[in-house]
Amino acid sequence: IIPLSLFKNLPFVQGVVMTFFSAAGIFASGQFMPTYVQTSLGASAAASGLIVAPQALSSLASSIVGGQMIARTA
Repeated sequence: IIPLSLFKNLPFVQGVVMTFFSAAGIFASGQFMPTYVQTSLGASAAASGLIVAPQALSSLASSIVGGQMIARTA
């Protein structure tokens, strides 16, 4: 659990806010991109999945690497 006193630290608060909006943007793009490709560009569901695959694979890879980095420093 994070101590509430950390929120008095401006750089910490700025980092939390930037992380929140970055994560929200990545999540929104992952949800919106397939729908956009299918409806606006007229692609099939399979083509839409292929377009989103690099983002999903890079997210998987970064999660694994980030988890290992955190485990090494903890």
